[in-house]
Amino acid sequence: MTISQDQFEDLMVQLRQEFLDTAEDHLSEIDAMLRRPRTNTGDDASLSDIRRRVHSLKGMGGTFSYPLITVISHRMEDYMAGLDELAGPNLEDAQIFVDRMRDVVDGVFQPDDPNTAAIVRALPDKTGFDVAEVGKTDVEVMLVSPKDT
Repeated sequence: MTISQDQFEDLMVQLRQEFLDTAEDHLSEIDAMLRRPRTNTGDDASLSDIRRRVHSLKGMGGTFSYPLITVISHRMEDYMAGLDELAGPNLEDAQIFVDRMRDVVDGVFQPDDPNTAAIVRALPDKTGFDVAEVGKTDVEVMLVSPKDT
């Protein structure tokens, strides 16, 4: 079966709209999971379900020409990679990622926004550390160097 260029474009418009609807569903579910710990309903956010949904958004964003969704999702995956739970500042940071993806879905940012670098740089970064987590450890170290230097 062969379709015309117009039919193809109509199909792509329909598929992009379905992507936006699906992305909205995923983001709403993630929002709900992130709110549960804050409201103390006894329901912990399912980190694996959040990761799965973010990964789905990353793949779909690339497929349907929403590279900003893909980049934000990828950064969120990297951020969450070493987490065992979402609590405190990590929970707030996760919400920032979700809010930026929602901005793309809602049209605040264009799918291939020319300010993508600035948007991504404004996302939370997992490279920092808490000074309270630093501990003193006694370790023996042997330094070896060549004799003639």
